[in-house]
Amino acid sequence: MGWSIARVVYVVGFLVGTATHTVDLLAGGYSWAPMPLAVFFTALVVIDPLTAVLVALGKSWGVTVAFAAIALDLLANWYVNWPRLPAALLHPTWLLLNLFSLFVLATWWPLRRRLSG
Repeated sequence: MGWSIARVVYVVGFLVGTATHTVDLLAGGYSWAPMPLAVFFTALVVIDPLTAVLVALGKSWGVTVAFAAIALDLLANWYVNWPRLPAALLHPTWLLLNLFSLFVLATWWPLRRRLSG
């Protein structure tokens, strides 16, 4: 896979995340989530686009930020959706999050090394 394609996937994925979290906030926010997770999900409205910009600019540490952001987002979503498993896995948003997360987790290290030179 071309590493430029991987960067495009990262950027698009984090911009989709930005849109998703923005829509969630406009629809009432995260009052259903425990307070620390509600704060985190809200912060992703800023973290996700910042991550997209860092990766688009080719910053190797931006890929590490991407790894941390998606790992925490994935864990938080698994935590709040645990009671609804396995049905929650079939929801399109959650399915996309899981697939994108696997992509980021599998490619962050080689992409980081590639961007480091």
